[in-house]
Amino acid sequence: MDHFLRSQELVSNVVSKLLGLGLEPSTKDLAVLARACKAFKNPALDALWRKQHNLMNLVKCMPIGVWEAVDVDGIMTLKRSRELVASDWERVLEHSGRVKLLICQDPVQEEDANDPSLLEVYATLSGGGAPDCLLRNLQRLSWHHHQIPFFSIFHLLLGPKLSFIDLPSLSADPSLFNPLAGRFLHLVSLTIPVPHHGHLSTIMLKHVGRLETFEAIEFVLDNAIMLAGITDSSLFSHLRAAKLEAYEISHLVAFVCTWNSPQLRSFSAEILNSLEVAGLEGLYQGLVAHCAHAQLYKVEVNFVYSYFLECYASAEDPQTPTSIHRGHFFRQLYVFTHLKEVDIGVPFGYDIDDRNISDMAQAWPNLEKLVLGSYSSYQPECTLLSLSALGKYCPCLSVAEITLDASNVPALPIAPAQQLIHDKLISFDAAFSQILDPPAVATFISSIFCNLRGVQSSLEAADNRLRWMAVNQILQS
Repeated sequence: MDHFLRSQELVSNVVSKLLGLGLEPSTKDLAVLARACKAFKNPALDALWRKQHNLMNLVKCMPIGVWEAVDVDGIMTLKRSRELVASDWERVLEHSGRVKLLICQDPVQEEDANDPSLLEVYATLSGGGAPDCLLRNLQRLSWHHHQIPFFSIFHLLLGPKLSFIDLPSLSADPSLFNPLAGRFLHLVSLTIPVPHHGHLSTIMLKHVGRLETFEAIEFVLDNAIMLAGITDSSLFSHLRAAKLEAYEISHLVAFVCTWNSPQLRSFSAEILNSLEVAGLEGLYQGLVAHCAHAQLYKVEVNFVYSYFLECYASAEDPQTPTSIHRGHFFRQLYVFTHLKEVDIGVPFGYDIDDRNISDMAQAWPNLEKLVLGSYSSYQPECTLLSLSALGKYCPCLSVAEITLDASNVPALPIAPAQQLIHDKLISFDAAFSQILDPPAVATFISSIFCNLRGVQSSLEAADNRLRWMAVNQILQS
């Protein structure tokens, strides 16, 4: 006989299904459910409190008379009217355990009677007898406050179940986290995507790096980062995704060298203040030496375009031999045989030939995206034969960007058994590729990539741009 659901199971399933389908019930509807039916009370309240902005709704749970609205410089602000006692926290704690996601952000409109009082409320809560862990079941925290004083309440939010911390707007010195490091017990992800005045010190890095739960990190490696205190490769053994920014490649290399062979799946890096590409070989070597080889499916490394423009705006020509990405650099990455995405963007192009591309294709048979981007029209030695190699060895390739010499078109195989058909490629950017005979190029490309319906080109020269436009029109016809 089928199992009949009890009423509590039924209402829990109803609410969870609504949330799972993205059908976010309105707060009014949930409040009505919580009041109207005893069976619906807890599931409805769980859904009502699950996601909160700031802490004002919890503050409003305190008894009448604890707070009063007063005019401070023309802004209505909540002020505490008396000292807090233990009973004032009863309803707060009753509902605070239901909060799973908290988004803290600065006031949007000063006319709002709730938001401008935040700083006063935070200061009061931080010194007003609040429990050490106000949100005991909080799982995700997104902190958007810009002002340092808001940080006074941060320690109250660090519960035992907190797994994801996102700090996109923090202006405070991140070293303020150091005394709190021991509170990050089950951290899975830490995001600090912009540079700060301070740094994540050795204390903080060592703590999160030793957590068995920690899987994802996103932050900026600035000049002040304290990696000198980490002398071995013993950290981040459970890391799965790293998204990093650095002013110099050497900072990235130093950080990667602290890793203890994690089963990394995704590595993404941006270089903010350098055009020296030679250090990339060392970065690739670092990944090989300090990551497991079987799981990595994405490598993305890009130099910031704005810095490239600044160098030219100052009438300097920063191109040097160390600015060209050499073909042999890629050999370091051939051990990552499960790569699906390789996205490299360098200032001055690549010194690569057809052999290099063929080796890449054979080393990475699961490749779905290959982008070898550049900001200059430097011409490598690879030709249209490189496309043949990619079509032959990478059957899943769907997106490609590469500069090559398309001025000479290879002969197509005559024997049917030798003809190559690739049906996955749908996007090809020829970047700065030179071209002379659009119909011949279009015929060669379409004979291999049967589902490709267009190409793009970055060439500014009018004649080359028109020729690639002609190729595009032929493929679309």
